[in-house]
Amino acid sequence: MFNPTTPIGRLTNIKTIGNQTVSQVMKDMDEVGAGEVSSVFTDNNNNVLGALIFLHGPDTKLYLDAIENVKNELEDEEITSEEED
Repeated sequence: MFNPTTPIGRLTNIKTIGNQTVSQVMKDMDEVGAGEVSSVFTDNNNNVLGALIFLHGPDTKLYLDAIENVKNELEDEEITSEEED
């Protein structure tokens, strides 16, 4: 079985990153200077089913704010759509 021993190897292997502690993921991200690591899960037609995203560093709050803003926009669109029906 492949068991990456370098930070970049651990961050790019879904099985390895899934078995690490959050603390180890953050240490690996810091070591390689990664502010964001993500794994996107798709079906056979490349439709996105979900994602696992790790954020680290000074831009973390900006990413979280952006996610919150998009979430709010989607909720507003859903409410508007329901009101029109």
